[in-house]
Amino acid sequence: MTKYRLFKKITTVAVITIFLLLTSCGRTDGANTKAEKVAREKLESTDILATKWVAPEGTPIAAEGWEVSEYMPGVSGPSDIKYFVEQRFTAFLGDKLYSILCCRESGSLDGDYIYELCIYNYLTGETTHEPFLLSGKEILEKPDSFSAEEFDKENYYIQSIGTLDDDLIVFAVITNWSQEGATEPKLEHYYMIRFTQEGTVKEITDYAQKVRNEGEEYLMLPTPFCLNEEQIVFIYNEGKVAEILDKKAKVTAKIDMTGDLYWLKMIGRSLTGKAVFMCNNQEGKTEFFTLDEDGKNTLTVFNTSLYSSAAYLDEYGNVIILNDSKLSLYNAQSGEVKNIYSFNGLSGFDCLDIYRNSDNEIYVCFKEWGDAFLYKVDDSEHPDTIELLVTTDYKDGRIENCAADYTRSHPGVKIRVESLEDIGYRDEYAWAKFVQKVKDGEGPDLIWTSRDRLEALNNAGVVCPLDDLISQEVKENVFAGALKFGEIDSKLYAVPFDASLELMFINKKNFENDSWTITEALDAYERFSKGNEGAYFNANTVCHMILADLCVRLVEYSEFIDMDNMTCDFKNENFYRLLRFCKEHADVKPDSSEHISSEQEIEDMKDGKAFITYCAGGLASYSEIRKKLGDDFHTVGITSDKNVKAAIVCYRGMAMSEMSKHKDVAADFIKALTDEEYQIRYNTDGWIRKDALREHVKNGWELTVWVDGELKPDDEPAFVIYGGASTPLAGREDGSSYLDEFIELMDSGVPILGQTYIQDIILEESSAYFTGEKTEYEVADIIQSRVYLYLQERK
Repeated sequence: MTKYRLFKKITTVAVITIFLLLTSCGRTDGANTKAEKVAREKLESTDILATKWVAPEGTPIAAEGWEVSEYMPGVSGPSDIKYFVEQRFTAFLGDKLYSILCCRESGSLDGDYIYELCIYNYLTGETTHEPFLLSGKEILEKPDSFSAEEFDKENYYIQSIGTLDDDLIVFAVITNWSQEGATEPKLEHYYMIRFTQEGTVKEITDYAQKVRNEGEEYLMLPTPFCLNEEQIVFIYNEGKVAEILDKKAKVTAKIDMTGDLYWLKMIGRSLTGKAVFMCNNQEGKTEFFTLDEDGKNTLTVFNTSLYSSAAYLDEYGNVIILNDSKLSLYNAQSGEVKNIYSFNGLSGFDCLDIYRNSDNEIYVCFKEWGDAFLYKVDDSEHPDTIELLVTTDYKDGRIENCAADYTRSHPGVKIRVESLEDIGYRDEYAWAKFVQKVKDGEGPDLIWTSRDRLEALNNAGVVCPLDDLISQEVKENVFAGALKFGEIDSKLYAVPFDASLELMFINKKNFENDSWTITEALDAYERFSKGNEGAYFNANTVCHMILADLCVRLVEYSEFIDMDNMTCDFKNENFYRLLRFCKEHADVKPDSSEHISSEQEIEDMKDGKAFITYCAGGLASYSEIRKKLGDDFHTVGITSDKNVKAAIVCYRGMAMSEMSKHKDVAADFIKALTDEEYQIRYNTDGWIRKDALREHVKNGWELTVWVDGELKPDDEPAFVIYGGASTPLAGREDGSSYLDEFIELMDSGVPILGQTYIQDIILEESSAYFTGEKTEYEVADIIQSRVYLYLQERK
């Protein structure tokens, strides 16, 4: 079975799979710490069974002082074992955090992969034991050898893992896909395996016969939990029915539940020793409940913005819960809720576990791109914390996420992001006010802004060059066109986070060069359309859009502007002809067509009706159009007299204030924005690093998809890997991607510098010609006057 097929199986079951069973949550030795004494003075033990809380709307974030003080990066497996991790769980035994890794050996035995379950102590970085290998037929405890015929890599996975007293409990499912015409795997075994902390198998019980007897022969499996030393519970069909079984798999109680419960998880035990569960219902509420023989006993209900995925119940009846990305503390005595930390940039759905130890420290474990990352959140004082302020000229969630991520992974550094709107700059003079604030020394350390505003900051002398602060490695791996976006007078003042490509596709027989001027473009179209009934330029039917595509988008590289000498010339025949062309071809459409889609435009290009198609985006967008058109078509840049083969779009870049007191830390954060980790996590189709692209694009990758219940080869031979996920890419018939030519275009492309004021002048004044109010000559005269005045003011 391919990696994809196994991944699909695991993903399918994940909806009904619980990642953690947390049952023995008592405090450990060390209760005489200062935090513990304070807690005991303020709290009395309160049974969760006697409480009911409702979270108030608009609960504020916690008071200052709570922050991540420790960060442990993800691991792909124990360092002494070469494994590919298929699944990951977390569990606590006492106050020790373990990462339970369901691993697949990177090598194989006679073509078959070997699975093994390992326990990794996250706090020490040690593998405590390697308990067993799993075959498709039986559990093999540390066998000396086994044959490939006995091993079936397709039918084993871990459904859930948890703890019971001092033992580790593993529920392992073994299935069989061999039935003819089967669309779901058949259940063979449903093991509950109990391990000691030393790694020896203490007890094995197979519940498969019980599950099959209940009609669950195929893979609609129940979610299992350990209620106590003698009983387990199976919750079927997402919470509709629960059955309590003894150790011999005999049903002792059957409970009708409310149903439609998701993210089922056991979070601890009440003071009376009852197992306490959390779940989410269809109404968007999180519920805590216990299971009695007479039915489900709901303890707590509170409103949530998104389903909660993890919680921890302490011995006082308090619950720490992650709701969306906010960590909240619910007081069992008062019913009050306090948000104590916000994990910006991390989804609550990716939280594996929460734990609070006797020192009042909270550990939160997240799963990110297949790895687990551990954060420690506490209320200790950190007087040496460095604070950086980032101001953005518009709200950008990606930058906020990157800042939060950097803060989490760099203890002692706190990055705060605010937009101009956040600090009250909302009127038309907002930018001027902000620039003056920076000049007065009251501004931020970093500024996230557009190119034209970057020039204003540079003219005011408030941003510093980054050439000596940005490493050579960054300069070599970031696309040259993207770096040029932040260059002014040959010095680097800003680094962008993303970049996309803008160019046109054309049939080689209509134009054979890879760049063209406006005159060459219009001449080529006249040749193309002559005697070609129904021919049209492209799908744009609006005058301004044609004008923008041909000239305005890249006006600083056009024949009409000389940015070096700050002069312009719009009063010439080429500009008059361009205006006439836009007006003439704006209303030209194929017969009986009200709207031309991009798909229709591409088909019309192949049929010789459409002249060009416009391409904007990253590798995925480029590859899709490239494959659809085929080898008879090639790329040509936006019209320019500067030999432009492609345009690079970077909407904003990160600049550093000359007044920053922590330039080294600010520079490191700018570098982080370009790092592969941040690019693949928060960027989508606009990566700016060529090495990251090369690392994540796989040519001829083996990919299978489900078609009518069968696995068949996919017709997309190449894909790009975003962390652990896979996105198909269009590619050539031989299985190769268009990566090399895309990188060449990105490297040779020129940045669109965002001369928005000049662009606005051209588009605004040309309207009078398109509506018939003025001639092309009158419009060009006005544009010439206004643009020339603007350029002279900038000298």
